[in-house]
Amino acid sequence: MLKDKSWLLSHNPKPPKINGSNALEIKASQTPVIVPDAAVTTKEVTTAARAYQTEMYEKSIKENIIVVMDTGSGKTLVATLRIKHELARIGAEKRVWFLTPTVELCKQQCKTLQQQIRSVEIRSFSSQDNVDGWRTKELWDTALGNVRVAVATYAVLQTALSDGFVKMGSIALIVFDEAHNCVGKSPGSKIMNDFYWRDKNAGRSVPKILGMTASPTNKVGGDNLQKLEVTLDATCKMPRIHRESLQSHVNRPVVSVEYYPTPASKLHCPSVASMRAILESLDIDDDPEIARWKSENDERSRTKLNGLQKKGNTFVRQQLKVFCDRAEAMSEQLGILAADFYIAKAKSMFIDSATAPNQSAFQTWDYSSRVYLANLLKGVQVDKGALTRVPSPSCISSKVDCLVRILTSHHCGDSGSRGIVFVTERATIAVVHHLLSQHPEIKRLFSVGPVVGSSKHDRGRRDLGDMLNTSEQSDVIGKFRTGEINLLVATSVLEEGIDVSACNLVVCFDPPPSPKSFIQRRGRARKAGSEYFILIDEAAREKAKDWEEIEEQLKAEYDREDKASALSAQVASRETSDRTFIEPTTGAVLDMENAKGRLQRFCAVIGSRRYAEKHPYYVYEELADQPPPSKDQLPLLRAKVVLPASVPYSFRITWSKKPWRSEKNASKDAAFEAYMKLYRAKLVNENLLPLSHDLKSEDMSSLIEIREQYDPWVRVAKIWKASKAPQLYSVVAEERAGSSKMSFEITIPAKVVLSLFVVSLGDGGKEWNVKPQAARSSLRQDNNAEKDGSSSSGYRLSVKDDKQQQLVVFKTPTKAATLSQLVPHILYKVEAQLVASELQRRIFFDAGSDGGTKTGMSSLIRSAITAPARGEAEYQSLEFLGDACLKLLTTVYFTAKYPDWPEGFLTTARARVISGSALCRNALAWELDQFILTKPFGADVWLATSDDNNAGDVTRSKVSSIGNSSSSPRTREIARRTLAHTVKALIGAGRQTGGYSTALSWTKSFLSEVDLPSLEVGRRQLFDRSPSDVPLPADVQLVETLAGHSFRKKSLLIEALTHSSDFTAQNWCYDRLAFLGNAVIENIVTEVIYAAAGGASSRGKMTRYRSAVVNRHFLGYLALRWHVEQTRTTVVQKTRTGFAQKQYNVGFPLWRFLKHCSSDMTAEMNAMEGRFAELRCGISKAVKSGGAYPWLLLVQLRADEFYADVVESLVGAVFVDSGSMETCKSILQRMGLLPYLMRIMKDRVDVLHPKEELQVLAGGKKIEFKLTKIPGDDKEGLTACSVYVGDSLLAEINGFACGEELEIRAATEAVVALR
Repeated sequence: MLKDKSWLLSHNPKPPKINGSNALEIKASQTPVIVPDAAVTTKEVTTAARAYQTEMYEKSIKENIIVVMDTGSGKTLVATLRIKHELARIGAEKRVWFLTPTVELCKQQCKTLQQQIRSVEIRSFSSQDNVDGWRTKELWDTALGNVRVAVATYAVLQTALSDGFVKMGSIALIVFDEAHNCVGKSPGSKIMNDFYWRDKNAGRSVPKILGMTASPTNKVGGDNLQKLEVTLDATCKMPRIHRESLQSHVNRPVVSVEYYPTPASKLHCPSVASMRAILESLDIDDDPEIARWKSENDERSRTKLNGLQKKGNTFVRQQLKVFCDRAEAMSEQLGILAADFYIAKAKSMFIDSATAPNQSAFQTWDYSSRVYLANLLKGVQVDKGALTRVPSPSCISSKVDCLVRILTSHHCGDSGSRGIVFVTERATIAVVHHLLSQHPEIKRLFSVGPVVGSSKHDRGRRDLGDMLNTSEQSDVIGKFRTGEINLLVATSVLEEGIDVSACNLVVCFDPPPSPKSFIQRRGRARKAGSEYFILIDEAAREKAKDWEEIEEQLKAEYDREDKASALSAQVASRETSDRTFIEPTTGAVLDMENAKGRLQRFCAVIGSRRYAEKHPYYVYEELADQPPPSKDQLPLLRAKVVLPASVPYSFRITWSKKPWRSEKNASKDAAFEAYMKLYRAKLVNENLLPLSHDLKSEDMSSLIEIREQYDPWVRVAKIWKASKAPQLYSVVAEERAGSSKMSFEITIPAKVVLSLFVVSLGDGGKEWNVKPQAARSSLRQDNNAEKDGSSSSGYRLSVKDDKQQQLVVFKTPTKAATLSQLVPHILYKVEAQLVASELQRRIFFDAGSDGGTKTGMSSLIRSAITAPARGEAEYQSLEFLGDACLKLLTTVYFTAKYPDWPEGFLTTARARVISGSALCRNALAWELDQFILTKPFGADVWLATSDDNNAGDVTRSKVSSIGNSSSSPRTREIARRTLAHTVKALIGAGRQTGGYSTALSWTKSFLSEVDLPSLEVGRRQLFDRSPSDVPLPADVQLVETLAGHSFRKKSLLIEALTHSSDFTAQNWCYDRLAFLGNAVIENIVTEVIYAAAGGASSRGKMTRYRSAVVNRHFLGYLALRWHVEQTRTTVVQKTRTGFAQKQYNVGFPLWRFLKHCSSDMTAEMNAMEGRFAELRCGISKAVKSGGAYPWLLLVQLRADEFYADVVESLVGAVFVDSGSMETCKSILQRMGLLPYLMRIMKDRVDVLHPKEELQVLAGGKKIEFKLTKIPGDDKEGLTACSVYVGDSLLAEINGFACGEELEIRAATEAVVALR
């Protein structure tokens, strides 16, 4: 339990002191501005929870606590984290209640939670929602429906529990905001005493409790604090371990007491005197209330009438008396002008409103009473000029004059002054607001707005003289946040929790009624160098002693903590901390002094994603069973270090090896243990540095010298002599544009897979379709017969090498004049196929069980090794297919082989293996270079020695000397990227030949490191490592409906939705699944494009198709658009007493289910909702029917990478869970990715990026984009984008957009200029 008064220390780390005789001054530490409790729209947001917030969150999940921290220190973030923790663990039958003392705070906190927790329904329940009229359980059940977090006032839940509409057993967690209000017989206290404690004492389950306050008691004294703790069954806790972190983020103002002179005599105000005279002259019998009771003449009415006549206290008389007393008090406190204004304004408002036929301000009043009072007010003598008169020292009080002096003398000039003036009385707010708004000096420096809390008057009942209504000042706080208003005059409603911007000036026009108010109001002045004034009557100097008493308590507590800090430093220096580890191979050293630094660097390396947590944090726990021997000694404690969610959960939490008396050494010990754990897991290398994979960067367009192309005819000549069954091929040649047709036979001693090809005979010559038929074996004749595989008569062409060794025999039954012309073309094709067959024999013969048996394998290999110079389009399409397949196979391999590696390690490891440089090196190592077909067709290679009508020979003029060791090897030059692309094309051919198994076998032929048994084995390893006993939290169950997939292992879905900023997660973040999912999506899209193109499209076109649907912008758009609908039911008021149910659907897009702990992400999500609402229709129209891809609109959306990440991670999770590409494909179909891809290809949508189109039109000239900031008044800064082609400026665009958007717009204009 928190000791007596020690909670006060959290509100002032430095002791305040008295300055002079007239001022109490508390000096502030000059530290950065703190984030408001609910500051989700300001720029003062932090990326993640601070150390002290994390400490309080950790404590809150272990036990019921009351978080005691300054106003503006981020208590709501602690509550948000605690609520997320609870939502992840409860079923649909329970919910969380977040309670506030006021309606305004209820609305604000509801909005904050809705922005912080997007995956569940969060609703507010207050008097403004008409819950007072919900008198059936059916209405309550309807209203609560799918609500997972109910935000309500204390009174609403207390009433619902009292009426039996809500049961304590249905609540998992209650958060009490401003928990110090749970005292006495308040609603918060009754919730606990009447329901919570009743159930707990009866042994029934009760909710967990989290309280939040800046001042846990309204009075100074430990007894009240203990009573609060007992009531809430919680212990007050403040940041103890990370107190310095709290102090560094909270500014304390200079506190001063300003005395104003007491008026020498009571001032005479004619309008007040006139009011008093009318009040004293009232005849009770003239009051219509008396007449009403007389007319009823029954026992009840006679009793009521008798009481009124004795007391003379009718409703109208009460209203008039209170109004008169208020006016008189204003005359004394504010001056005659204030009283005159108050009476004149109230009189005018009441007379105009009370007698109007459709008035609402006084709707609960009896009409006759309204008319009666209006007539009385008409007799009041008022100064009509008071409504417009400018305040001056002669007509305002010394108290108001003192306030004016403070405001004018402490205005910060142009640096952005913002202030709050706290006033006790609600009615006084309107008058002080008027005086300040009209005062010449104040009017010049400030724009003033009034703020009051909700009251019974806002729901119909309104008293005479109440001039403000919350519905009439709803925009005031919003304007204050934006700076349009910079001075508020407010009641205590702004003390507690209401999110207003940090102020540099706070003035208590009336002294704070309690230490709680003193601390709460001071918390509003949290800008650096801020000031806090308390106005006190000169005659009441004794009241200043209250603040002196608090100051003494703060000073004593500070001195105690200061001594404890000094003692801790001394103990740390005395404790021995000599743990050391020396890496045996390199001699690298890890010790207690460098462990924390090494661990920090490791976290920074792996936390590369935006918004990701990049720092470890430390939590300390005292050993309760080993108390210190004396008060002068520190207790033993252990430290726990928690690493970011980018690290596997099994490595995230590490405790110090032994207990220590100093936090400093305990944290070093924990860091040492954590780093050793990383070393043993091989997440750091032998130099004790984070793993890295150096990538060798090479110019892939540069040329490399490779072997001469393999000549298959040498081997053919040798085989011919030994062949017993040469292959006989039937071939049909048809003239494409005519009716000519011929058939012939080819005999060759090797199996060759030939497909249809086209032959063009010379410039402008005829084109022939050459169609090889199936092959059959042909028995050899005797030695004297022609070795052509046939003994039949006809015309024959024998192809021989330069040594007259027979290679191929052509034979046609009839005379064919064009046969000798076709022969070189056919032989060109045969040669390519023979090269492919040799490659298959040498490298792929043992590559999988399907090696060499699949129909068309050799043909696909031939296409894969045919360089682009030979003009075969299928090479490019196979390379396109193989690129995605290789990425998928290596992604699964590395992800499965290294289950503890974060995504960054996997990315660099994969890049090292499949980079162009690596593939090029492996191709050379496997001598693939000699099989790459680069020679263009040349008929002069073959010399015909026969005419068209006679048999003869065709002699090949050149035969390679492969295998002749005496000959010098000949070489050729080729681009490095051609080697890398050939490897990918071969893998693509394997994918087409025998599926993923053949593709993997062929991949391993070149990349021996990839020792994955099969794609399914790798996928199964990932599945088996995922926890199987994790239930799916209620807040993400809708994702299964959205995806159309029920997860066998729910832990995969949870991981897929966990951002790396979520330090509360007890699982890994989605980074690895997104890494895997990206490869799966790219592979599926690639196969769809390949299938649709039939292998005939160019690589560039297919790549553009794929890039159009697999990019951050489009996937981000899908995450925003793809949603699941949930039916909600609300209760609406039809009449004053009648309610009805109203159903409507709410869409939950995928991104709303993201689990994160980043305030910056929340702010980005809020901004994105506005951009998406503006751009959605345009993008949807372009996707549905547009003729061009919406590059500009998607870039203007500015979807952050986490939107695309969650799409990829979900697909990755489904792949691991289902093991089915078809299931993943169905998800891409459901989300709209594949339908748009098919429309792009079908309708030939222009997907060329404007910058790429500009590159084409530039014709090789250098293109340069220049971004220049243009000075101006706008905070974001105007930017100019200029685009140069060569030395010419073609376009220039100005705007406030991001650089990428400006470049696209500039490129579009430049394209128009070049066309």
